[in-house]
Amino acid sequence: MQIACNVYRKWRDRQPGGRRAVPEVPFEGSAGAQEPEAAAGFPSPSAAASPLDGIVREERLRSVREAIGELAPKQRLCMELRVYQERSVQEIAVALRISPETVKAHLFQARQRLWDKLHPTLGTIEF
Repeated sequence: MQIACNVYRKWRDRQPGGRRAVPEVPFEGSAGAQEPEAAAGFPSPSAAASPLDGIVREERLRSVREAIGELAPKQRLCMELRVYQERSVQEIAVALRISPETVKAHLFQARQRLWDKLHPTLGTIEF
């Protein structure tokens, strides 16, 4: 387990922005630890009281992934870089060779489309 922690910390320190750019991920069972899905309105797998809860959770995650996949190409790319790779607006702008304002516009439009598509069926989810 310690080797895995050291590998993660070395990777984190090599990321743009270094240690401050990538949040520390707490171990399971540590005080205040929360799954990313739980923070976004998805119950954690350990919180599932029945097999049906697990199925519902997987269905909700699938719906979110599909909705992201249906975004316009630039919006999807900006959203993936921002959310999954945790890149800053400036880093996304440099990578895509567009202005930071355009990146912000793409992210805003992507969030709006995801909200419009997912809110009626999933309720409130933080994006």
